[in-house]
Amino acid sequence: MADSVVPSPRREPALPAGDVPASLLLAISFAGGFFIMVLEICGLRVLATQLGSSVFVTGTLLTLYMVLLSAGYYVGGLLSSRWGRAPRTLFGLLLAAALYAGLLHALWLDALGGVGFAVREALEGRPLLQPILPAALLTLLLYGPPVLVLSMISPFLIRLRAAPPATSEDEAAASARDAGVQAGFFMSLSTIGSIAGTMLSSYVSVPVAGVRWTALVASVAFFGLVSVAWLRAGAALPRARRLSAASALGAALVGLLSSAFRSVPHDPNLLYRAESHYGELEVYQAEDDAGRRLLTYHPSRVYMHSMLFPEQPLWDLEGDMYFMSGLVRPPRNVLVLGSAAGGALRGLELAFPGAELVGVDLDPKVHEVATQVFGVNPSAARLVTADARVFLMESAETFDLIIVDLFAGEFIPSHCVSREFFELVRRRLSPRGSVFINTNMNDIPFEVSAASEPFRGVRHLQATLRAAGFEHMIENAFFNAIYAFAEDMPIERFRAALERDWRGERPAPLRAAAGLALHSSFAVQGERAGYRPFTDAWTPDFLIELKGNESAIYEALESDGLGAVIDASPPAAPGAPRAVLERVLAQHFAEWRDSHDKGVLHVGALATRLGEVSAPLGPEALDTAARYLQFAYEPDLEGLAPESPWAELATLYGRMHALGHQNRHEALLDVLDAIHARLSPP
Repeated sequence: MADSVVPSPRREPALPAGDVPASLLLAISFAGGFFIMVLEICGLRVLATQLGSSVFVTGTLLTLYMVLLSAGYYVGGLLSSRWGRAPRTLFGLLLAAALYAGLLHALWLDALGGVGFAVREALEGRPLLQPILPAALLTLLLYGPPVLVLSMISPFLIRLRAAPPATSEDEAAASARDAGVQAGFFMSLSTIGSIAGTMLSSYVSVPVAGVRWTALVASVAFFGLVSVAWLRAGAALPRARRLSAASALGAALVGLLSSAFRSVPHDPNLLYRAESHYGELEVYQAEDDAGRRLLTYHPSRVYMHSMLFPEQPLWDLEGDMYFMSGLVRPPRNVLVLGSAAGGALRGLELAFPGAELVGVDLDPKVHEVATQVFGVNPSAARLVTADARVFLMESAETFDLIIVDLFAGEFIPSHCVSREFFELVRRRLSPRGSVFINTNMNDIPFEVSAASEPFRGVRHLQATLRAAGFEHMIENAFFNAIYAFAEDMPIERFRAALERDWRGERPAPLRAAAGLALHSSFAVQGERAGYRPFTDAWTPDFLIELKGNESAIYEALESDGLGAVIDASPPAAPGAPRAVLERVLAQHFAEWRDSHDKGVLHVGALATRLGEVSAPLGPEALDTAARYLQFAYEPDLEGLAPESPWAELATLYGRMHALGHQNRHEALLDVLDAIHARLSPP
C-alpha cells in the first residue's frame, strides 16, 4: 500500500496581539524613526547653544547617539524574545520615553544646560575634556533614555510580525525569508521616518519655532499615537481597567501639553532672542562701571561674538584693534568677513568716515540683529548674506582693508582657514591694503623641543599666510591677532604710523588704541621649520579648535624645554635683554604654574625678580617687551617699587594690559606716556 501523505498544517501569518491593526504598527515604526531624528537635531542645537559648536561637541553627541541606538537595537532584540508577542510592554516604554523627552525640553532644558555649562567651566585648562565631558553629560541626560527606548521599536515589531514557529524544513526556510523581508521593511520604514524628521526639524520647525516647541510637539504627537496602540493592545482587559488606563493617558497628555505654556523666567538683561538656521541668537544689555550701556551678541553661552557701546562705538579697545592697520594707510573701502552683529561696522563708520563698508555673514538673521539692535546703518554699510569663501570667489572687488573675523568663537570653519582661502583674500586685497585676522590664538613665546612640541595653531596659521603670499605680518599680543600686508611693512613704519595717531587729535579711544597697539605689536618671526600650512587637503579641525592650549605648551616647556631655555640663556647680567628676559620668564612660569593659571604672570612677583636684572633697555627693548610681557589683568600695582629699568617696564606693561582690557582710556594714555619715556633714549 502506498504511503499515505499527511498534509502539513497551513501556516498562518502572524497577527499583532490584541486589537492593534497593522497600519498602527507601521505608523509607530515610521514615527519612531521620525522622533529619533527630531531629538538629534534638537540635541545639536541645544549643545551648540550651551557648549558651542566645535567638532568635539558635535562628535560627542553623534558618537553617543550611535552607542544608544546600537544598545537599543540589542536590548530590544533580547526583550522581544520574551515579550514580542505581547507588545503592550513596548508601548508602555515608548509612552514613558515621550513624556521624558517632552517634559525635559519644556521644563528643565535651561536648568540642565546650566549644569553642562558649569561642568565646562570647572574643566577650564583641560582642552579636550572641557568640551567632551559636558557634551556627553547633556547628551545622556536629555536623550539617553528616549533614544534607547525608541531604538527598540524595530526589533519588537519584526518579532511581532514574524510567522509562528515552523513545523517543516520548507516552512523554516519560508519563515527565514519572511523574517528577512519583515526586518528590511521595518528598518526601511523607520529610516524614511528619520529622513522626514530630519528635514522637517532642520528646515522648518527648529529655525521657526525653536528647540523647545519642536521637541514638545513631537513628543505630544508620538505620545498620542502610542497611547492608541497601548489601549488597543489591552483590548482583553476589563472595561473598567481600560477606562482607567485611558483616563491616566489623557491626564498625562494634558500635563505634557500644559508644560508648553509654562512661563520661562525672563532675564531683564535679555534684549533680543531669535532662532535661525544657524543657531539661537541672543543680545544682552548691561552697563560698565561708569554706567555706559553695553550690548553683547551671543550665538552660544560659551562665546560672545560682538560687543558694542552703542552710544560710543569706539569705546571698546579690543574692538578698536580691528582698525589699527587702517590707521597706517586710511582705507577707501573695507570688507568684514564675519560681520556678526555689526560691532566692527559701527566702529569703522567713525574711524574711517566716508569709506565704503561691506559686511558679509552667513546668517541673514544676524544682519537683522545688526540693523535693528546694534544700530548699523544699512545705507552706510552693505550687508551681504553669503559664506565668506563663496563671496571671495564670486566678487570682483578689491579692498584696502579686509577684516577676517571668522575664528572668534568655539568653531573655526575649516574651509576658511586654509591656504586656498587666504589666496582668495590676497586676490581681493588692493596693492596698498592690509588684512586683520582675529586669530583668537595665543602664541607662547617660548620654544619647546620638537619631540614634545604641542600643536600651535597660530604658528601653522602664520605658515598658511606665507604660503598664500603674505610675507609681511605683524602680531598683536593684546588681542591675539595678526596684521598681514600686501606690500612690505617694516615694524618700525607700522609703529611710527601708530605713534602719529596716538599723539594726534583723534578721539581718546582711538588714541589709546593706537598707543596700545604700538606697544603690544611685533614682527612675526621668519619662517620656522615644522609648521605645516593649512590646506583644503589638510585642515585638522580638532586641533585647530584647541585655540586655548596654553596649558599643554607650558607643561611641555616645563618637562622638556625649560632646562634648555635656562641653560641657553646667560645669567642675569650682563647679556642680551631678550635672552635675559626669556630666562627670567621661563623660571617665573615654572614657579607659579602650580598655584596660578598657566600662562598668567604675577606682575608683582615678576617685577621683584626683574629687579635683579641689570641689563640696560636697549634698542630692542620695545620689541622684547611687546613679545614677552603679556600679563593678566592686574590693575592694583600702585604699591610696587621697581628696582631696575626692566622691573619698572614690566610693571608699566602690567598696568597697560589691565587698563586696556578695562577700557580706561585716560589712565591708559598716562601709562603709555610713561612707557614711552622709559623706552626713549636719554
